[in-house]
Amino acid sequence: MQYGVATEELQQSAATLRADAADIGALSRSLEAAGVGADDWVLGRAQRAAQAFFDALAQAARGADSGLRELGNRAAAGAGEYDSVEGRLFARP
Repeated sequence: MQYGVATEELQQSAATLRADAADIGALSRSLEAAGVGADDWVLGRAQRAAQAFFDALAQAARGADSGLRELGNRAAAGAGEYDSVEGRLFARP
């Protein structure tokens, strides 16, 4: 019995995850800028709270960026490894 995995679909999923990571990475920079720009629209404790809020969002975006990128890399590596193993196990004429 032979088993099959649609590695093309897995590779496409990996590419999508990496693209999403890049998009989220861009958002983290925008969030950092928004936090710095909070000085323009709030003062005092509210300014510190706004800065902390945007810093927390930017940190979450950076974590999501690296997590999605790592997941994409693992998916791509898994697809490549599966192709390699399947090629050795099931010789094709």
